[in-house]
Amino acid sequence: MAQPAYKEQPHVERSRESTHEIKSHDPSLMGLFSDLMQETSDLVHNEVALARAEVSQKVSQVQSGVVALVLGAVFGIPAMTVLLAAGVLGLANVDVLTPWASALIVGGAAALVALILLIAGAQKLKATKLTPTNTASSLDEDRKLMREHSRTREHRQ
Repeated sequence: MAQPAYKEQPHVERSRESTHEIKSHDPSLMGLFSDLMQETSDLVHNEVALARAEVSQKVSQVQSGVVALVLGAVFGIPAMTVLLAAGVLGLANVDVLTPWASALIVGGAAALVALILLIAGAQKLKATKLTPTNTASSLDEDRKLMREHSRTREHRQ
């Protein structure tokens, strides 16, 4: 059986004059206050741990993305250069286009693809995608619970 987080107050006969004095030395009130402080401390500690874990995860995602981009560029740039040269030579050999027109068409198509890829990459690295959303929503829930708890206490008094 779980024990309550506070000690039960022994039954004490109180007169009206001594009520204030007894309340200030009430062990159950001190126990409740102590529990509140401990739980608040635990909550803050857990929220900080969640934020650290989430930020660490986001940093790892960015690191792996940057490594993949660099490796892709190292292998992709020479490959694309060879393929683009092959495209220019292929169009120039059709005898319909001059070599400069073939180079212009292939270069323009490659520039369009590069622009699309750059825009897509920039969208993936936006700061809004790197925010610790789990921590933010958890803090928002905690704030709502605290407000609700304080409102119910005000209505009781």
